[in-house]
Amino acid sequence: MLTEKEFLQEIAVAADERKKFVKNIVAHGLPIFIFGAGNYAKEVTDIFNAHGVKIDGYLVDEQYYTSNTFYLNRPIYSISEIFNDKSKNFVVIRGLANRIALQNAKDRLAERSGCFIYEFIKEKFYTLTYDEIISEKDKFFETYSLLSDDTSRQTFMIYLKAHLSLVPSYLESIFEPKEYFNELTRDSITRGDAIFVDCGAYNGDSVEKFIDFVGGNYKKIFAFEPDNGNFIKLQQMIKDNEYKNIVLCNCGIWDKKETLKFNSRKSTSFFISEDGNTIVNVDSIDNIVGGEKVTFIKMDVEGAELKALNGAIQTLKRSKPTLAISVYHRKEDLITIPQFIKSVYKDARFYLREHRTQNLLELDLYVIP
Repeated sequence: MLTEKEFLQEIAVAADERKKFVKNIVAHGLPIFIFGAGNYAKEVTDIFNAHGVKIDGYLVDEQYYTSNTFYLNRPIYSISEIFNDKSKNFVVIRGLANRIALQNAKDRLAERSGCFIYEFIKEKFYTLTYDEIISEKDKFFETYSLLSDDTSRQTFMIYLKAHLSLVPSYLESIFEPKEYFNELTRDSITRGDAIFVDCGAYNGDSVEKFIDFVGGNYKKIFAFEPDNGNFIKLQQMIKDNEYKNIVLCNCGIWDKKETLKFNSRKSTSFFISEDGNTIVNVDSIDNIVGGEKVTFIKMDVEGAELKALNGAIQTLKRSKPTLAISVYHRKEDLITIPQFIKSVYKDARFYLREHRTQNLLELDLYVIP
């Protein structure tokens, strides 16, 4: 376990690694192309611009290519036009979300020893700077000190370092494949009296995994999903599998019952916004589950986690359920959510795990009372 001084020293070192990463790319002395020509590519371009490095151009697949076009005042090339010219070496930086297209590009360059492909971590929800961490250093260190095992503390440090450096290799070292239903949660949710509350049920994937994990031996499930399209899929999955004792709630989770505006970015992402395009009913866990003895709550609700926890305060105090809470949607989540839960669970164990390999910096907090 690091002292506070050591904690701050490691953060300072990580803050310089983004500059070193860019410097190593430039050191090849080759033209630099970004694969992609959208928002992702713009973010990567900004990284290079911040270090005084100009991009030579952007690459797109043939079906998206139009001759004599530009992006951010640099030319757009067909990827084949650049890749098929064996007389010239170059550097390619990932600037698109499509991993299949990226892997195809890697495969095409596999035998080109003088060409290189690099990736930066894609910050999905927010940027986190060195100055921001230092300004809240006591609170960040308090969360670090709260964690119950070396894996969690390492995960916490690497998560911060990954934000500062944007170097993907950090995340590979802390990847944990089993999300929600794993050795951390097994003892508390494999009893026959298990009551599972799934906040952000999507199409029922977590419900299905839970039922499989407990061997079908559970008492009740509450599944919350605000998006109508996802909710229909959830209903159909329950019907197709003939699952019993499941309460389906077509609403979001909040600290009280009301109506909010939401914005749907994709089928898996549904977040609160004043400019939202969808009106959604929300309610609290306490209102819905009543006096049920809840044993496990999973929560991935696009930044509404703290509000949702406030709306579950009576359930938390009464039942002391095991928790699996997303803590990556807002930059303050790593501070506010653990501290809130600590105020309710005096002697709980806190664990952090990173379950994604897509360079999206997603993180879950597990709390075992």
